[in-house]
Amino acid sequence: MQVNAATMPAQGMSAQAHPPRDDDPLHRGAYSVPVVAWDRHGRLHLSLLAWDYRGSGWVAADLRDGPSAADYDYDVAMWRLPEVERSLPPAEMGHLSPTRGYALISTTPAPGMLVSMALRDDPCLGSPGYYDRLLGSGEHDLRLIAALDRMGKIYSEVCGQGYYKPSKEDVYAGLAPQNGGCGRGAAGDSDTGPAA
Repeated sequence: MQVNAATMPAQGMSAQAHPPRDDDPLHRGAYSVPVVAWDRHGRLHLSLLAWDYRGSGWVAADLRDGPSAADYDYDVAMWRLPEVERSLPPAEMGHLSPTRGYALISTTPAPGMLVSMALRDDPCLGSPGYYDRLLGSGEHDLRLIAALDRMGKIYSEVCGQGYYKPSKEDVYAGLAPQNGGCGRGAAGDSDTGPAA
């Protein structure tokens, strides 16, 4: 069944509001299936979440046996199954988020995405053999491989699979320079990338 975010009521903490149990034999139905969730302020959680039927709390779906209580520190006011999003045509995807400014992305990056990210970081990598001519044979491929590895780690952070957690926002934000810099290169800037 497809659910329209505009008419879907906020999900409470009653048993009827919890997602269906996961049939994973390892956990024997102790957790729900993974869901896309928003907090009471309409902010999309970066990780897929699951309801823990044993401990009665929300937990990151990929850390369902997490080592600390902080893994259960999620405020969830609304949730929906990821299959709902995948079943809708692209033209209707914009209606899924309670607030604008969010995007649902795959936790597995497409290879072309990582290359695009690497070229954004170092446009010279888009010119085959560029670093070979400057620094010697094989150097270009080595730099491209290293860049793709870095971009993979950055992508993990962006899609909620890295070190970052909302509960650590103040810690990480406190490490940023006081004169700005955060958010540089965000969507809508003037970079257009290499010519297709």
